[in-house]
Amino acid sequence: MIKARHNSFGFWLFVGASCFFAFLIICTFSQWYFNFTIIKISLENKREFSLQIFFMVAGLLLFIALLLDNVKNVTIDMKEGTIMTKNLFIPLTSKYYFKDLDGYIDTTLRHGNWTSYKCLCLVKKNKIILKIDSFYYSNIEENQQGLKGSKYLGFRKSNLFNTTKLS
Repeated sequence: MIKARHNSFGFWLFVGASCFFAFLIICTFSQWYFNFTIIKISLENKREFSLQIFFMVAGLLLFIALLLDNVKNVTIDMKEGTIMTKNLFIPLTSKYYFKDLDGYIDTTLRHGNWTSYKCLCLVKKNKIILKIDSFYYSNIEENQQGLKGSKYLGFRKSNLFNTTKLS
């Protein structure tokens, strides 16, 4: 049984950014309501307070949404021939059987301008149903070994928008 590990730059970047926005929200509320300054934030009137809270909550929701969409607890069980995914925050679980999949492809995805990250994509009915991306997961090679029970469909090149054509 192989579990995907989240000890990678992308995962900790989004966790850190989420914590930072949550900290800023706490600082803003403590300064506005309790007159207790953790970090000095310019709050001269109710409009400034409302705008700062709006943008901080929007930033927090953005990074949490990115974590929800891109990072899951992935467990590959080679003996049973299954892949289990579980969401990090909410109890949504999916189970895929190797026999029900078309197979998997590998590709590279760009996060930013300079670095490409290896990505394994599970394919079912000619659609990508799960991406295991080394930007978010640190043991991508171990995960690829776990997928040996599934059919390897080859390497596919991704385009500028990190989409991969399967046909």
